[in-house]
Amino acid sequence: ENDGLQNLTKQWVDGGLSSGFALNVADLDGDHDDDVVAIGYNSNTLAWWENISPGAVAFDEPKWMFRDKNSKQIFFANEGGSIGIVEPDGWSGIVRSGLPICSGIVKEGDEIWVNAGVELACFDEYSGIKKDGVRVPAQFLSGLAKSADGLYYATDPFSGNLIRINTISRETTTIKSDLTYPQSLRYDEYLESLIVLDGEVNTRVLVINPTDGSEVHIVETEIPVGGDIIGDGIGNYYLSSPQEGTIYSSSNGMNTDFMLYAENMLQPSGLAWNAEESKLVVMETGRPGITEIEANATGLDKLSILTSEVSVYPNPCS
Repeated sequence: ENDGLQNLTKQWVDGGLSSGFALNVADLDGDHDDDVVAIGYNSNTLAWWENISPGAVAFDEPKWMFRDKNSKQIFFANEGGSIGIVEPDGWSGIVRSGLPICSGIVKEGDEIWVNAGVELACFDEYSGIKKDGVRVPAQFLSGLAKSADGLYYATDPFSGNLIRINTISRETTTIKSDLTYPQSLRYDEYLESLIVLDGEVNTRVLVINPTDGSEVHIVETEIPVGGDIIGDGIGNYYLSSPQEGTIYSSSNGMNTDFMLYAENMLQPSGLAWNAEESKLVVMETGRPGITEIEANATGLDKLSILTSEVSVYPNPCS
C-alpha cells in the first residue's frame, strides 16, 4: 500500500489459496476498477478477489472537467472527492481520491488545481501528491477558473461571492458579492472576461470583468441551474442542463438566445472544447463516459454523438 508519499507497506490479502500462480489483474465485474485473479495449483481453484476500494470506483458520476489544449488530456473531478484523468488514447485513471468534495478543476503545467471544500488545492499530475494549497474565506468553493494573467477565481454559492485568488501572494479578494447562487465559472479568452452561471431556479449567464467584478453582459434563461458553460473561441457558447438532459447553444458572443442544441443525454454536466476537431466534450453524470458532439452551434440537424467508455484504474502513487 502506498501512503501517497512513496512509502510502501506490505498488506496480506486473505484467501487461503494453495500453491497460487498465474496471478493477473483485470476488471472482472465491469465496475471500472482492477480485481485480482489467480489459480491454485494443488487445489484446482480459480480465485477472484474483488476490488471494493471506494477510490477505485469514484468516477461513476464525474461532474467537472478541464481539457489540456497542449497534451489533449482530460482531467475531471466529482463530489466523491476524487480527481481523474483520461489520456488521448482512451486510458483513464485516478490521480487522487479521498478528498473533501471536489468541484472546479484547472490544470497548469504538471499541476492540477481543484476546489476541495474551502481550499484551492494543488496536486502533482503524475503522483497525486499535494504540492500546495490556499485556504479561502468562503463557506464552500464551487466553480474555478484561471485568467490570462495567472490569477484564479472561484465562486462561493452559499455566500453569493466571486473570489479572486493569488496563489503566489496567498491574497484573496472578493470582487463581487451580490450574486444569488453562483456555481460554474469560466475565463473566456474571446470575451477576455469571466462567465458565471448564477441562479437558484433558472440560469442567469453573467459576463464579468475580472479586474473589478463589474457586469459586462447578462443573459436571462429558463434553463434549470446546475450545468456548465464553455466557448469555442470564436463567439459560440454551449450550456449544459443536467436536469433536462440537454445542451443549449448561443452565438455571436452570447448576443443570441440560448437554443436547444442536443438532447436525450444522461445528466450532462462538465463541458470542454476540443479545438482540433471542433467538438464539444461532455461529461455525463448518469454514466461513466465521455461524449463528443460535432459542434456547429446551429442546432440538432447535423448532430453526431461519439461515445468513449472510461475504464478507471487506481493510481499506485496515491
